[in-house]
Order: sequence, then C-alpha cells, then structure tokens
Amino acid sequence: MKINNIVHRIRKVGYKCRITHRRNYFDIMTGETKSFSKFELSQNQDKEFYRLLQKGGETCVQVTSTTGKEYQSIAKCSNSDSFNRIRGYLIGLGRVIKKMKQEEGFDETKI
Repeated sequence: MKINNIVHRIRKVGYKCRITHRRNYFDIMTGETKSFSKFELSQNQDKEFYRLLQKGGETCVQVTSTTGKEYQSIAKCSNSDSFNRIRGYLIGLGRVIKKMKQEEGFDETKI
C-alpha cells in the first residue's frame, strides 16, 4: 500500500495528519550541522551559506484524532544513514498508529 494512500485514508476518516521532513545542512560559515525543513530553509536569509548533506535528518509525523488528542512521532536517520522519506513515513506512522491503538482503541482496518 502506498504511503500517500495511508495518509489520505487517515484524513478521510476525520483525523488530521501532518508530516514534516527535516534535512541536515552544513553551515559553511560556522562549520556546524543544522537541521531545516524546506520551508524553514526558504525563510532563512542566510540560505546560500548552507549545503545539503546526504546523511541524517528526521521525519516528524503528527496526527490529531477526531477527539482532539494529538499524537506525534519523530523518526531520525543516523548521521551514517542516507535520508529516506518513505522509511521516515513508515516508521513515524507506525509509531503513531501504535499509540492510537493503545490509547483510543484505533481500528486500522477502518481506514
């Protein structure tokens, strides 16, 4: 099953689902590694001083249930792993669904 289908189905039954990917960037001015989403980087005035790194990053999955309860999970890639959006989706969504099953009795067969 495709990831977008899972997110679409979760939204269709009334849940809000937000997924944010943050990539690691090297700051050539300070020599530090920093993490930004595409939006955060686009708003940064010094973006020309950052170089995208192929390794590391994180995917944040946030789901708000129909009762208003919020669930969040962050899937981090180690600095030795290549960033992978799909793997981040799967890990993050899996963790959130597991929490929702335990706390609300969420039935994933309905999505």
